[in-house]
Amino acid sequence: TDKDQFIIEIQNLVIGLQKSADRASAFKDAVLKVKKGEFSTISGASGPGKSIMSSATLKDISPVLTVLDGEILYKGVDQLN
Repeated sequence: TDKDQFIIEIQNLVIGLQKSADRASAFKDAVLKVKKGEFSTISGASGPGKSIMSSATLKDISPVLTVLDGEILYKGVDQLN
């Protein structure tokens, strides 16, 4: 049914940081799935990449960052290509 379909699917997402950063990626292998009618939050300490993941989901990723792996689907449509 429509309610069983995922609105947002993030699978194995890896976003690389600029070379001057203290680590190679903002996060590795991020996974998030949200079905129609569900609510989800992303929480954690300062600096692990919550805002970067949110920006990538909205197709608003900074030009100094690079999607190294994974996919973001919104209603089944690839948001990274």
